[in-house]
Amino acid sequence: MQVKHEEKVPSRIISNNAYMMKLAWRISPARVIFQFVDAGVDMFMWMFTAVIFMRLIVGDMEHGAGFGEIAANIGMAMIMLALCGAYRTWDCYKHDTEAELHSNEKLYAMLFDKCANVELACYEDPAFYDRYTLAVGEAGKRLGNVIESISGLVVLPIVTGYVAYQLVLIDPFLLFFTLIPLVCTFVFEKAVQRLRYKQKLEDIENDRKKKYVNRVFYLAQYAKEIRLSNVAKILNRMYREGHDGTMALHRQYTKRVLPFAFLDGLFRDVFLYFGVLLYGTYRVIVSQTIGIGEFVILYGAMRYIKYMLGFISETLVNIYKNALYINNLRNFLEHKPAIPEDQPGEPVKRFSGELELRDVGFTYRGSDPKRVFSLHDINMTIRRGEKIAIVGHNGAGKSTLVKLLMRLYDPTIGEILLDGKNIKTFDLQQYRGLFSAAFQDQRLFSMSVADNVAENKERAVRALKQSGIWNRVQRMPHRENSVLTQEFDPQGVVLSGGETQKISIARAFAKDFYIGIFDEPSSALDPIAEYKLFESMMDVFKDKTVIFISHRLSSARLADRIYLFGGGAVLEEGSHIDLMRKNGLYAEMFLKQAERYIEGKHASIEEEDI
Repeated sequence: MQVKHEEKVPSRIISNNAYMMKLAWRISPARVIFQFVDAGVDMFMWMFTAVIFMRLIVGDMEHGAGFGEIAANIGMAMIMLALCGAYRTWDCYKHDTEAELHSNEKLYAMLFDKCANVELACYEDPAFYDRYTLAVGEAGKRLGNVIESISGLVVLPIVTGYVAYQLVLIDPFLLFFTLIPLVCTFVFEKAVQRLRYKQKLEDIENDRKKKYVNRVFYLAQYAKEIRLSNVAKILNRMYREGHDGTMALHRQYTKRVLPFAFLDGLFRDVFLYFGVLLYGTYRVIVSQTIGIGEFVILYGAMRYIKYMLGFISETLVNIYKNALYINNLRNFLEHKPAIPEDQPGEPVKRFSGELELRDVGFTYRGSDPKRVFSLHDINMTIRRGEKIAIVGHNGAGKSTLVKLLMRLYDPTIGEILLDGKNIKTFDLQQYRGLFSAAFQDQRLFSMSVADNVAENKERAVRALKQSGIWNRVQRMPHRENSVLTQEFDPQGVVLSGGETQKISIARAFAKDFYIGIFDEPSSALDPIAEYKLFESMMDVFKDKTVIFISHRLSSARLADRIYLFGGGAVLEEGSHIDLMRKNGLYAEMFLKQAERYIEGKHASIEEEDI
């Protein structure tokens, strides 16, 4: 999928670079303008020292100017170049660095806004995720490269035109020595970059494999498994496979690239340098049609043209590379979210009636909707103030259900109604504002305990007390101001799995909401601690609607209504007493768990049990 998409890049080389220039102008017009000035100053300094200055001095000597006049001209040239050098130094060490930092800040703010606006399904699409990581990782670098390359290509013809004019004044035939290397450089460099681009495409799989192994070795969540199993050897083998694949492609394509690279160097260096020297020597010694002064000017012009060809070659390389990465950035920024976070709609003030699912079915992206449905034929009505428990096997569709309720996804078929209206008609942010949620796969941020919970410290402290983690927080070095994780602070607090889950639950407690969703947020707690947590939750949220998912059916007894899921459908529904009287699957599961607790195992039912 990704390779097919990227194969369109060569046809978009110009448009991609133009797109990045427009983006750069929108972000920082001043940086673009100064970069054009920089390119002009840089090329003028090269042209002045190689052609103009030499022609001036040689002309003065040929016309019999005195030492004082020549020295004055040299002094003026020194002052002018010193001023240009001072400007370049100021720009390089102060202005350009600051402009880059400011423009990158705006660029990444734009990327972060877009990141927060794309639908959750995008992060479950490997091809999209790869393009996103490439876009973010290279965005700042490519922005600067494009501005520099385009500004140089715009300024280059103006300066080069003057040098060509000076050559024509000496001998029009000299343009032959300029045009041939120029055309050859363009043709051969284009061939080289086309081959390198094809190599890059073919190496994507190897590169992804190496990056995956690298990521696994440095991420903390894999550390225990790597140390307690032989998976490290397998990962090393995967990396070697990726490395060997990359090396094989490098050798294969290098054989094809070398002839073009050799011819490029031959025409750019050998033909231009020695060709001009040989022709100039012939004109001075044999035909005696130019003097030593013009020969010196000719040599200076040749040096500039050699620099120009090198710049063109390097710029073409950058333009081809930029096109590949800009394509990722462009596709990411132009992506139209299926559920945009800023989607407008009817205002949502409160949850006053009921949340209803009618014939809801859902299949994940990439699945065949005719065959694989994660959920199907779901009909549920959740009323204000109810406490709903969702139970069932792993993979039964429980987590998918609550994501649909919060509109992280939209149903593939059917509809979800809030007080009789399809939730798609509401302002998305206001609709999501009805909910507060805590999930099993929670993440802590490298910031203070309080900031991990809520922006308002008083609200954060209250939520920490309600979630049962306050006693632990009080033992931390700086209480609620203690930094979590050791990402930035080596003295940061590292929490256990259960403590981490309580912080996550505190986040949910800290938010004003109408519907609380708790998707196995207490799986790391023991059964008794979980039961007490849910009991406290029911008391704190007695006037709220609460939907919770748990593998431990003892907690489900606290709910007004229980839905037992299996195979993506509702298998049983009712209160705990009703379902036990029915003596169906729920009763069997509950009794099996109760036996294990009575035996003193106090373990949650694992996949083979639930």
